Amino acid sequence: MKHYLSWMLLVVSITIIVAGCRSKTENEQQVSQQAESLGARQTSTNNADSDNFPNAHGLPPLGWTGPVFKLSQDYPNKAPSPEQYPWSTINFKTDPERYIKAVLGYVYEGNIEVDWQLQKNPIRTWYHAPWMHWGSKGREFIHGLTRERTSKPYELSKKQTDSFRNYAVGFFNAPGGYITGRVWADHEKPDPSKSKFPIGTVTAKLLFTTATIDQVPFLENSFEWQANIQTSGSDERKPQNVRLLQLDIAVRDERANNTTGWVFGTFIYNNAASGRTPWDRMMPVGLMWGNDPGITPKMVKEGIKLKETWLNPEVNLAHYGWADRLNGPVDNPISSCLSCHATAQIPSSSPMTFGSTNKINVKLRWFRNIMAGKPFDRSSVSTDYSLQISTGILNLLESRQSKFRMLLNNRAFTKLDTETAKKIDDLSGERLVIDGKVYFPISRGED
Repeated sequence: MKHYLSWMLLVVSITIIVAGCRSKTENEQQVSQQAESLGARQTSTNNADSDNFPNAHGLPPLGWTGPVFKLSQDYPNKAPSPEQYPWSTINFKTDPERYIKAVLGYVYEGNIEVDWQLQKNPIRTWYHAPWMHWGSKGREFIHGLTRERTSKPYELSKKQTDSFRNYAVGFFNAPGGYITGRVWADHEKPDPSKSKFPIGTVTAKLLFTTATIDQVPFLENSFEWQANIQTSGSDERKPQNVRLLQLDIAVRDERANNTTGWVFGTFIYNNAASGRTPWDRMMPVGLMWGNDPGITPKMVKEGIKLKETWLNPEVNLAHYGWADRLNGPVDNPISSCLSCHATAQIPSSSPMTFGSTNKINVKLRWFRNIMAGKPFDRSSVSTDYSLQISTGILNLLESRQSKFRMLLNNRAFTKLDTETAKKIDDLSGERLVIDGKVYFPISRGED
């Protein structure tokens, strides 16, 4: 009996030790996983192939049965053959509405049927930009949406009393996908100088909002997606519904070479519009092919007309861009479609919008006609009006600094040396210094 009791005590002791070791191992794994999620490459993604770019910011939870976003990244390895585009015979200056609707039809073709899974489009493949997964605003795992500018009260509707977050996913047609592949041919050393988009390049972006119908009534019956996004006032993510609000397009058109080389347009959803489906009820807000340099809000109020922007008289937004230039409902009222995208460059030496205290001559710097492929700042390299390219490159560069953010956020680390603390402070500020170069955040002005 004594031997039996001794044997039982030994078994219990071993069990406790093993359980304790297992508990310790699990704790260490949790700390490791936390560090990984905050770490330099944020490799907690739903990638099946480690040679591919990451798909999203994080993995779907166990048991998830809904859609899972997959980055369309099989970029063409040679320049696509020229094609006859449906807008190529339409003059965007004299017939802007027909032009923008022709582009929209091209964007829709084959994508609606496959729920915007671009690589499944049976007519033509479209492509995503890589490295939009990184950071707190990075691609969510359901549909690949990234966080955009937040809409302040009354920016969307007179009934809007709360701020609402917005989310978007953008993509390129084959000519744009070819250039994206060239820029990112070396996954560790993207080359922004390869950002020279050919004639016929089209980019498009779907923008969704968390706005409610009671505060933004025209969103009723809009197209809805689920997205794994932050809850209001928090960075914690969970699946929730978002509504289609805005759709942007941009076309590299040689007929705009006397201004910027690009034609930008935007649409807004409106339940009152005619059309059987939500996609049919996307109304053109306007089109622009230049920034009307020198025109100020005062001049517009005095009766000066813009010559390089067309605004649809059938649409009445709560706000447009600076001096009534074209902008979408989600965009910053002190900018324009072209003024924001003109700042696409590496390094991002200037912010996307002017400062509130800038004098008028400084503000007008954002409304120059900068030719396609030319940088906003002479010391930078243009990414040819593509904020997706410049944002992706900046995300990669920032990620190499993120180990300092990991130290700041991970409770397992409690002591910081002076150098690390300074780098964390730099990362937390408005500007980031990487290899001696100053980078402004690529942001439309507010979260």
